[in-house]
Amino acid sequence: MTEQPSNVLEIIQQSMELPEIGHGQEATVYPLAGLPDYVLRVRDDADHRLHTTTQLTPVNYGFDHHAIAPPLVQGEGFSIHPRQPGKSLTLYWQDLARSNQTNEGMEKPEADTKAYEKIMQLLANLPQEQYQVFLEDMNFLTTLRRGIEPLGDNIMLSDATMRWVDPGHNPLNNHLGNVEKMLFQFDLNSAGHKTTEIKALQEQISTKLQEAARLTHTPMNEAEVAKMIPKHHKFEIKHAISEISLLPLSATPVALRETLNRVENHIRREF
Repeated sequence: MTEQPSNVLEIIQQSMELPEIGHGQEATVYPLAGLPDYVLRVRDDADHRLHTTTQLTPVNYGFDHHAIAPPLVQGEGFSIHPRQPGKSLTLYWQDLARSNQTNEGMEKPEADTKAYEKIMQLLANLPQEQYQVFLEDMNFLTTLRRGIEPLGDNIMLSDATMRWVDPGHNPLNNHLGNVEKMLFQFDLNSAGHKTTEIKALQEQISTKLQEAARLTHTPMNEAEVAKMIPKHHKFEIKHAISEISLLPLSATPVALRETLNRVENHIRREF
């Protein structure tokens, strides 16, 4: 049985031993040990920096939005964020496919296809309102001159929600064409085939997306989103919060929780 962490450094170390909940092009996300409402994001080149980092900096990235989960405290190559429900879209699919092979005895092509079909079913079952919130959040990123990452793994999916995480820096990505690309991203050419059921589910998803785009005035393509990007963002994109003290890695788990709460409250007030 793993011992309870006594300080922030041990929390980070234990978190990195837990099963990941997302993996993008440049970082891996883990549950934060002992703090289920938060996650730890670790850049793929950051492991060695943990040994030289001595404290975490409270940060404000210029937005308070529960559905985007900005960093709250940051070290060299790693940061702590509010946790979003579910798993990243790609990891969800991979876990389902692996389970189909291990527990159901399926060969890989069938296992991958059935996993893809399950993901499409989850997406098709999401209420229309969830699609609207999803696109509103993307449009909100445009006002911040931030962008989704169409080649990344930046969508968290649960049975009831679909959320963005880890936005990038190109607001020109924020259009419906890229959203469809991300939701239908899995390559079935070698992993199976697109069944009649999958095609029907994708039609349902596209219909919900189109309706949500109409209601939220979401741009259809890059040319349309270019007209919506503000020339200036009213906040500096990233700055340390000087009113909140740096948190040493020797601090207790209670001190970490208190700091995270203070950062969240500060960002809400400033926003």
